[in-house]
Amino acid sequence: MATGEPLEGAICFGTEQVPESWRHLWQLRGRELLQLLQSDHIAQPIRMDDQTVHRPSLNHELNEHLVVKSPTAFTSFLDTNDSIILDMPDVSRLSTAIGNFLYVGMSMSFKRVQEDKQQLTGALRLHTAAVEGGDFKLEIFINSPTARAIIHAIRDRDEKLVRIMLGNYLAEGMDGSLRKQEEKHLGIPGPTSALGVVPTEDEDYRLLIMLQFSTGQELCSIFPI
Repeated sequence: MATGEPLEGAICFGTEQVPESWRHLWQLRGRELLQLLQSDHIAQPIRMDDQTVHRPSLNHELNEHLVVKSPTAFTSFLDTNDSIILDMPDVSRLSTAIGNFLYVGMSMSFKRVQEDKQQLTGALRLHTAAVEGGDFKLEIFINSPTARAIIHAIRDRDEKLVRIMLGNYLAEGMDGSLRKQEEKHLGIPGPTSALGVVPTEDEDYRLLIMLQFSTGQELCSIFPI
C-alpha cells in the first residue's frame, strides 16, 4: 500500500468526527501533510528549538521565549514545508509593508548592514503557502535590540504593544492566519505560535510571522518576478 493511503483514510475518518465548523481547517491541514509525504519532505520533523544559539546579550529568562512553539506536533513540522521562498525585495517598498519599527530593526541587522545599502535585500523573505488558502510565513532578519523588545512584549503578553511593533497590516494578517484561528478554536492561550523570534548563527535574530493567504498574496508584489 502506498505511504499516503493510510493517511488519506485517517483524514477522511477525522473529517467525519470533528465539528462541522472545524472541517475545512482539518481538510486543509490534511492536504498539507499529504503534500509533504508526496514530496518526500517529511524525513525528520525540524523544530525551531534545534537552532538554539547562545546569546550572551540576552539572559536565560529571555532565551526561553526565543523559540517558536506550535500548539501541536502536527502543525510544528508543517513549518518545514515551504513550496517557494521569495527573497531580495526592493528596500524602498518595505517600510509601507512592514512598518517603521520592523523596518528600522531590519535595517540595523547584521545581514542588511553587510549588503552595504544595496537596493535589494536578503534580510526579508516570504515563504509561500503550501496549498491554496494556506498560511504564508514572513521572515525578517532583525537586530538584537529589536528582538529583545519583541521578546519582552511576548513574555509580558502585551498584545497591544506587539501589534504596535508589527503594525496593523501585519498584525491583522497574523490574526487571520489559520495558525491563529486554530489556536482560537482549540482554546489555546497566548502567546501565539503564529509569531516567534529565533536566533541565527551571527548577531541577528529571525522574526517569523504566520500570515493569512490574502495578506501573503499582497506581499508577493514587493518581490521581483
